[in-house]
Amino acid sequence: MQARTWGGVLEGHTIDLADWREALIPPFDPWIELWVIGDSERHVLRSKGFEDVLDSQDAHARATILVAKLNGAFAIRTRAEPVILQGVADKSPDGTIRQHVVVALGGAQARGRAGAISSGNAAPPAPSTIQTWLALADRDDLVDDLLVHQSKAANWYDLYKVFEDVKKLCDTGEPLKQRSWCPIDAQITAFRHTANFYRHSLAEPSQRNPPKKAMLLSEASEMIRLMATGVLMDLSASGL
Repeated sequence: MQARTWGGVLEGHTIDLADWREALIPPFDPWIELWVIGDSERHVLRSKGFEDVLDSQDAHARATILVAKLNGAFAIRTRAEPVILQGVADKSPDGTIRQHVVVALGGAQARGRAGAISSGNAAPPAPSTIQTWLALADRDDLVDDLLVHQSKAANWYDLYKVFEDVKKLCDTGEPLKQRSWCPIDAQITAFRHTANFYRHSLAEPSQRNPPKKAMLLSEASEMIRLMATGVLMDLSASGL
């Protein structure tokens, strides 16, 4: 008997869903398909990693991890807002679709679109940048970790984790400070001092040695995003 086809049912702002649809195109992995579920057309995340799914719980667990990494990649690439995994669905060989594990969804916000990720509607001759980064994550635990931390709302703990991952990813190649995208020493010092102060402040209520001029969280978030972009683009170019 032919196996059913599994996918993650996505929900989010139309802008972000459009970016996912344009960047995640088959035959490269992962990719987006449009399925009619009930009486509406839905964005469904597909992956070769779903081919041996056992049941809806297994599919949901795998889709949850993949969506988190993709949210991190899109946050780095386009400053996108997170897309939500609303549930999973499976399609039988005769086209019948069943949806499972639906979860609650928050309210939407009005936004404008900065621009599409791809230059046209035709299928790309190579994986998109996002698909390339996901392939890197499959081969390198540091890239995997970086994408997961980058998927979180900006906070000092996760930003510092991304910073550490970037540094480690540079250890086997050109040193961090020699990379063209590396911030100046003063920015890195300000970031490290501020991040170490705020991410430990709950554990150390005395708040010893506060930074003389703390870096803004928004400034730190953009600096780390650019550093993550730089190291991922370098890794992609090197073919690692």
